[in-house]
Amino acid sequence: DKFDPKSDGADRSYADIYEESSKLLYEEIDYTLEGKNCERFASSLKEAGVDYVKVPSVYWEATTPRVLTLEFVPSLKLTDLEAVEAAGLDRQLLAKRAADSFLTQVLKTGYFHCDPHPGNFCVNKEGQLVYYDCGMMNELQPNVAAGFKEACFAIFGGGPFISDLQLAQNAKRLVNALEMMGVLAKSADRLAVEKLARYFIRTFKDVQTGKAAGNIKQTLGADLQALTEQQVFRFPSTFTFIFRAFASIDGIGKGLDKSYDLSKFAQPFINELTATKEYNSDFEKWADRFGAATGLRQTDVETALTQPKKVAYLEQTLRSMEQGNLKIRVRSLENEKALSRLQLSTALTNKLLVASALLNLGLSGVGRLPATVWYAAAAVFGLQSAVASLKIQMFDKKAAKYESKEFN
Repeated sequence: DKFDPKSDGADRSYADIYEESSKLLYEEIDYTLEGKNCERFASSLKEAGVDYVKVPSVYWEATTPRVLTLEFVPSLKLTDLEAVEAAGLDRQLLAKRAADSFLTQVLKTGYFHCDPHPGNFCVNKEGQLVYYDCGMMNELQPNVAAGFKEACFAIFGGGPFISDLQLAQNAKRLVNALEMMGVLAKSADRLAVEKLARYFIRTFKDVQTGKAAGNIKQTLGADLQALTEQQVFRFPSTFTFIFRAFASIDGIGKGLDKSYDLSKFAQPFINELTATKEYNSDFEKWADRFGAATGLRQTDVETALTQPKKVAYLEQTLRSMEQGNLKIRVRSLENEKALSRLQLSTALTNKLLVASALLNLGLSGVGRLPATVWYAAAAVFGLQSAVASLKIQMFDKKAAKYESKEFN
């Protein structure tokens, strides 16, 4: 942490990353565990309906903690484009299957290969993708998997033309999902985070409809700076291995197909998640859509029935305002920044005054102490004044970075 500037506002626990890495590395040298990983990995993909992936079978009668005996599966490297084309394989199809297999692991099974580099991730002459070396596998924790799905519902829910009311609801849902995953600290300023969530969801919807995205620094300058300084976003250790696997798959896919775009391949998976979340059967799905068209959904009926209670609540709130019993908490980020700078300026002024007073005492020869003592004390406070001045310059530079509309 000492050497990480955290300029992106994310707080990383390198101790957790170390513990996760050491656990996986020690598991990797136990070949009985790797054999079990192979079988579990193959079974999870088969249950998810992926029939174009081959995982070598394990010969348990010839396997020990120090010896692993696997099925011999000849293959070609996906990065050897000449060999792939000579075998008559479709490069674009292979790129899509590579992305789909990775997305299936992360979004469906939750059990994924952490190290799919070109030596571990190949293709046989039948066009099947081959995963070798299942020693380094990892699994998404239930809270991370559930939070990720909730985040998908929040981002993709409501369609491209979303109302401001539903946008606010989706932003709250996204923030709750981030907390569930452990990405957002529970002590974070939810108002600022929800504002950031509304911006990202609105930007995503605008891009879907062909509109230009707004400038994040112009829209969220002060809030963005506050969130960055508070480091409210966490970086779970599991994400390290997801990003590592993503980088490998992305590099292989782009080598196979220049038009490769993982986000486009992810869209059907997201649609499937959002389509199956709230329905236990096709009839329930049809009934909900029929209710949405006629205004007779359960949520609509509940809204109509609870309307009198909402009116009474508004009346109670207004009466509390009239009687002076309602307290409103307002946060002004501009005032907070101004007070922070004023504090730095006051510290600089005080140190300069003390340094000047000590210097005058040395020049005037007052007291029994030698002049060099006064000069040394003045030098100490002068150095502290220089440090305080540097802090002000750094503060102003950081504030200017968020006030600017462009990223440098």
